[in-house]
Amino acid sequence: MRKLIINVTFLFAVFRMCLAGSTTENAYSNQEIAKECGSTVYNIVKPMQEDVRQISTSKELERCEQKDREIIELRAELYQQQINETFVNELRSQIVLQNETKEALIQELRSQIEFQKQTNNKLQSQIDFQQETISKLLSKCNIIGNSSEEVDVSQKIEHFEDQLNQLNVSLNEMDLEIQRINLKITKEPEYEKQLQENLAKSLVDFPASCVSFGNNSGVHQIKATGFDFFNVLCDSQAAGPGWLVIQQRVGGNESFSQDWDTYRKGFGSFDSDFFLGLEKIHHLTSLQQFELFVHFVALNGSTYNAQYDNFKIFDEDNDYQLQLGNGNMEKGLKNSNENPFSTFDRHLEYLDSLDCAETVKSGWWHNNCLDWNLNSLNGTDEMLHFFDVPLKKVMMLIRPKEKI
Repeated sequence: MRKLIINVTFLFAVFRMCLAGSTTENAYSNQEIAKECGSTVYNIVKPMQEDVRQISTSKELERCEQKDREIIELRAELYQQQINETFVNELRSQIVLQNETKEALIQELRSQIEFQKQTNNKLQSQIDFQQETISKLLSKCNIIGNSSEEVDVSQKIEHFEDQLNQLNVSLNEMDLEIQRINLKITKEPEYEKQLQENLAKSLVDFPASCVSFGNNSGVHQIKATGFDFFNVLCDSQAAGPGWLVIQQRVGGNESFSQDWDTYRKGFGSFDSDFFLGLEKIHHLTSLQQFELFVHFVALNGSTYNAQYDNFKIFDEDNDYQLQLGNGNMEKGLKNSNENPFSTFDRHLEYLDSLDCAETVKSGWWHNNCLDWNLNSLNGTDEMLHFFDVPLKKVMMLIRPKEKI
């Protein structure tokens, strides 16, 4: 810029010189003077034009560079914002996941705390009982001790001899009773069964359902009246915690065309198809009111559920008759309500002409052969159905209306 100012000043001086020359030198014509001055001015202006052009180009370059820098800065800022947004979203996802995990852990800890409270209460009851027994024994010892202070040595000896004789008599009576019991056990197997039942009743409270195990699905051990401990499959996925599976069809490998005795005892495997057993189900549902939940999974993955507020099976003398309460599905299993259980080797007279157990190859609470039958054939030749929907999985689950 400074160079341009100098050139303009110099141009102005030359131009004045030309004008001065035109007044002093008359030998030149005005035309020649103009030509000479124009040539001189052109020679000076031309470099000035190049300078102006360079200055303009330089400014344009500076502006372009400035805009490029601004664009780069904006792009960097936008990229940083995108990174921050991605990081925030990841943090939010982690927070949600952690909250869900914490909630599940809290529920599990609450279940464990509740179970521990129940266990502590039972232990406390046992401790109280033991303390009461010890107090009674101590009272007896004090009575004996106080009375012994009032009698002489001979009376003490007589007193202890009498006690010893009484103990010997009691021991002899106990030996005779044991011999009688052994004789009854040898001659009467049913008496042994009765003793086992009495022993089971006298045991400390033990889970009689899956409620005590909460969300811990899998095989657990429980005890029902009239039974020793036995394993059951607990499930918390189909309908929530506390459900006990009494029947399951998932593999199609187990035959459900079984006789009466097999259905009474139960059969199959917990990791595949199985039926828990009529006798066990009867003893479980005789303790208190149970509810029934039936879970179906179709071949296309669709799920269906049926639930009834009361489920009970009577004893073998009543042919394990079914008692079913109100539910969300009045057809199907509801048609089997108050019907006895039947198999191909045991069924009632009014079904002789319609032996469904033989026809459909399974034991069930048959009303007629076309009704719901969750123990029917299930394989490549004939599929298990929920009404007209072919199934790949069926589960029958029970849970007490109140915790036991």
